[in-house]
Amino acid sequence: MPAFDSKRINRAVEKANSDPDFVDYAVGQLAGLQFPEFKRHIIEYSRSINADEDVIALVESLNGYMKFRDQYHVHKALQESVTARKKRSR
Repeated sequence: MPAFDSKRINRAVEKANSDPDFVDYAVGQLAGLQFPEFKRHIIEYSRSINADEDVIALVESLNGYMKFRDQYHVHKALQESVTARKKRSR
């Protein structure tokens, strides 16, 4: 069984494609997290603050092998991910 629900992640990425402020909102939810941090800890933190399920799904789309330096690094990674998926779907 996969660790993440790809349909839920795709829905969150589509939401980010249609609403440019969604990535800003999602990253804003990470204000209390101590960086640097890996994806799994970012997900755990998001769940601990009862973040919206779409926010958690968007965070799940991050690269699991990177250690993110700060909120800006997460923001840039999410923007790149959303942009790459948007280009592939055209």
